[in-house]
Amino acid sequence: MANDLTKEQFIKVLLDDEITKPYDKEVLQVFYSCKEHKASSDEAGKMLGHGMPLNLWVGDYAKRIATKHDIGLSTRESQKYKFWDLFFDGGDTETPFIWQLKPDLAEAIYETILTKEQ
Repeated sequence: MANDLTKEQFIKVLLDDEITKPYDKEVLQVFYSCKEHKASSDEAGKMLGHGMPLNLWVGDYAKRIATKHDIGLSTRESQKYKFWDLFFDGGDTETPFIWQLKPDLAEAIYETILTKEQ
């Protein structure tokens, strides 16, 4: 069971309408459009124009991917899942926490032309 998806796996996920919904694409596009593909959840939420907590989104999206693909989700010491690290690199020491798209996901977004739907 893999913990990281490859660019090719991300492409399959992005093109699968059962997994990737329009809102998922919208969130990913926001992060892709940011400098170095990174932002805090508050910054991304403001760019999206509404207050849906991105932690909820990332958990729901990761669960949809995990039900269809053989991936392992990282866990914290408390044994709770770290859903965000399927999609993002980030620093626990940064305040606010900054999420940066994983390079393979950023490339998959570019190659699936999601960047042109902005």
